[in-house]
Amino acid sequence: MKSTTNVIKSKPSNFIDDIVEELKIAYLEDTRPWVVGFSGGKDSTALAQFIYYMLFDLPLEKRHKKVFIIASDTLVEMPSIEERLIKEVKLMQEAAIKNNLPIEVNRVYPDLNDRFWINLIGRGYPSPVSRFRWCTDRLKIKPTSKFILDQVSQFGSVIIVLGSRISESSTRAQVMEAYRIEGQRYRPHKELSKAWVYMPIQDLSNNQVWDYLLTVDNPWGGDNEGLALLYKKASGGECPMVIYR
Repeated sequence: MKSTTNVIKSKPSNFIDDIVEELKIAYLEDTRPWVVGFSGGKDSTALAQFIYYMLFDLPLEKRHKKVFIIASDTLVEMPSIEERLIKEVKLMQEAAIKNNLPIEVNRVYPDLNDRFWINLIGRGYPSPVSRFRWCTDRLKIKPTSKFILDQVSQFGSVIIVLGSRISESSTRAQVMEAYRIEGQRYRPHKELSKAWVYMPIQDLSNNQVWDYLLTVDNPWGGDNEGLALLYKKASGGECPMVIYR
């Protein structure tokens, strides 16, 4: 794998170096492992790239703590999305092993009783709507929270690193602003004890995210141009990792 300075296809914006440096400071300042949300969408892919390059740029002896990258698989995604997620996760783990990075990639799944078709057909739940989105909690939040709590039990405390951004939507901006602690890198998770939330790319614009993804090589050999094509074809956006509480 090349260093960050060798993979820029056009002159980088300052925000790239700024975020990598910020991630280095955050990673080195304590021993709490990171749990990084990865949905395969643009923001989580950009976040994973930043973290990957940050770790690669560190000397081997300073890669002192685990980075768990978790992909929440609902088991009801569109085949094209499912196939892409499986491929990206596989490539990411293989590249991390090859480059001796402390990254462990995990796919998490809903428990059998929480799965979509068991509740929709077996229990007669209505199809999810905006006012009753039961699937978000059962398919995404619960399996993700379980994984995080397992790591808290093992390590004592963890940092949850998310690719959430203020400019995603006005609703997202309001939620993030409500939870922001001025002058603090981390904020305590509202429900998961001894888990702290960190959002290092929260101030990036959509254009900056795409500029980064399409001008910097994907370090694990993923297909960022294919990702951009998916967004062009999609009527909506990615299904984000939901863990704001």
